[in-house]
Amino acid sequence: MIVRSPIIGFVVIQDGSEVRTEVFTALLGDVSNYIKIKKSEKVVGVIPAHPNCFEITESEGASTLGYEFPGATNPDWCVMAERARKRRARNE
Repeated sequence: MIVRSPIIGFVVIQDGSEVRTEVFTALLGDVSNYIKIKKSEKVVGVIPAHPNCFEITESEGASTLGYEFPGATNPDWCVMAERARKRRARNE
């Protein structure tokens, strides 16, 4: 099953001179939807996502297949999910 989770925004996190961004999604009913921040890190900003941006996963809680953004060309997510399943099966 392909799950399209709306992206709320991007959290900008700094640890010393390193900066990273994390995607924050709106997974309905998922209370574990949070971003882990180490004690040495701090949130330096939140960038709101454009409407109609989505994180694509195989199923709730599964690894991310990719992202959909307005105006971008998107792959066939079912094909991507099948490739991910085959890759995992080879690695087991």
